[in-house]
Amino acid sequence: MRALWQEVEAQLAALSEALAVESSSAARLTLPESLEHGDLTINHALVWARAAGESPRELAECIRARLAQSLAGVEVSVAGPGFVNIRLCPEILTRLLQEALRSPTQWGAGAARQGQRVVVEYTQPNPFKAFHIGHLMSNTIGEAVSRIIEAQGAAVVRANYQGDVGPHVAKALWALLAFPEAYSVEHAEDLGKAYARGVRAYEENEGARRAIEAINVRLYALLEGEKPKDAREEELLELYRKGREASLRHFAALYQMLDTHFDVFFFESEAAPVGKRIVEEGLRSGVFEESEGAVVFRGERCNPPLHTRVFLTRQGTPTYEAKELGLVRLKQDRIGPFDENITTVAVEQESYGKLIACVVGLLWPELAGRYQFLTHGLLQLTTGKMSSRTGEVITGESLLSDLRRRALEKMEGRVPPERREEVATAVAVAAVRFAVLRQGRGKNIRFDPEASLSLTGDSGPYLQYTHARLVSLQERAQREGVLSEDEAQREVVLSDVLSSGGWWCALPAEAQVVARLAIRFPLVVDRAHEEMEPSILAQYLLALAGAVNRWYDTEPIVRPRQEETLPRLAVLAAARTSLARGLTLLGITPLEVM
Repeated sequence: MRALWQEVEAQLAALSEALAVESSSAARLTLPESLEHGDLTINHALVWARAAGESPRELAECIRARLAQSLAGVEVSVAGPGFVNIRLCPEILTRLLQEALRSPTQWGAGAARQGQRVVVEYTQPNPFKAFHIGHLMSNTIGEAVSRIIEAQGAAVVRANYQGDVGPHVAKALWALLAFPEAYSVEHAEDLGKAYARGVRAYEENEGARRAIEAINVRLYALLEGEKPKDAREEELLELYRKGREASLRHFAALYQMLDTHFDVFFFESEAAPVGKRIVEEGLRSGVFEESEGAVVFRGERCNPPLHTRVFLTRQGTPTYEAKELGLVRLKQDRIGPFDENITTVAVEQESYGKLIACVVGLLWPELAGRYQFLTHGLLQLTTGKMSSRTGEVITGESLLSDLRRRALEKMEGRVPPERREEVATAVAVAAVRFAVLRQGRGKNIRFDPEASLSLTGDSGPYLQYTHARLVSLQERAQREGVLSEDEAQREVVLSDVLSSGGWWCALPAEAQVVARLAIRFPLVVDRAHEEMEPSILAQYLLALAGAVNRWYDTEPIVRPRQEETLPRLAVLAAARTSLARGLTLLGITPLEVM
């Protein structure tokens, strides 16, 4: 399918040159939503017509004739005002379905990033604060993007940058010191509550504000190696260490539940002194300048111009921006050379990301254009946007626990007891992840827990259920002797049956739709990668699952005659491969029982 796509693009490029028509992003080769319009659709005639001095319909006929002459195994036609549609013939479909059957673990793998090393930084929770549902958003998108990039041949280094120093830590420590009986430094939930109390005190009490600012300054100094001056500072440092460890243990348990691993962890406490030195060096070289006692970067130096931001405060402490520069240096030192860095941030931090990318290009010219900040929207429940500042926060753990409970109730009597906990966890994670990934990255998500667990459509569990349904069908065919229990032998049988003539015409229309959708998978992965948009893959999986279930509910798949059953099983096996690979790339576990 990729080879056909590339050949069509090459022919269109040659025709563009022959017509002296400039290329335009509006001229697109696409996968049409409706299969009535073919397997590929071209709108170039509509875009080029004016410049070429021809009517769209005449130009479309020219494109059709050129493609019909150069492409084998396809039907090319003109539709509407000037669209050119390409439909694959059964022999091409057979070859692609066989590829899915014979190489299920490599199905859809590409080579666009072969030999590249890509750093993807995501999740970024802060010790002493709750792991809230916004972190689930970042984790979900970062994990999907990592897997999609890996599918294109890159070596991905998963990085997690955690804010273990700064004003938020000082606010939590102030509350722990001021109210030692109210909070346990060993429990992550108490640390989040202490932080919320510190926030309120900082905003409402001048004395508390001064004390918190003093804690912030001293903690930086202590972490940089200064010795505690008294018992109070020793207690501060001990509380900090215990609270940090408790937070990180809690985060590690959540990463395990989310099936996420990180290759390298970075912390603000180590990035801060490095960033401070970089800014001080940049001040001397003219990248930064002093302003009212602080050190700032003038955003108008960027293209397009951005807001001016503070990198060192008047107290000499580094801001998030300075720490980010320290992180860049730490990544270079620990990871080594990389081709690209992708960092997930909330859409409200878009301008921040652009400014950091601008500064990185000035300080390290060799990294110019290699830093990308991938923005995403916010995850909201019916109560709206939540904030760890006020303590009115839904934690990631509580949301996943609630979804697991609901999933266990729904699967009562349907899943073997020994697998219920495992399946419930996978379903809960799928519910969150698909709700995030089914929409475009920049959009806010209003999360409905009940709808997210639906088995009848538009949810991660629905896709898992469809996969489990196909597994169950295959097991039935094995029990009835239609298929071998040996996996390798089964793949050979199903692949070979497609080599026999006439199998395509014997399939009902619903089965042909499933086949055409299943073989699209590699191109869908390519589009999701090119646009860094997992929702393209998520929406495709919904369409494929819908087609599978419509066919499944229309007629019996396992039939009395083997020559009727095997082609149907082959098509569904290819669909299952596309479904399983797609779910895996989204960070969702394809389940075999539900």
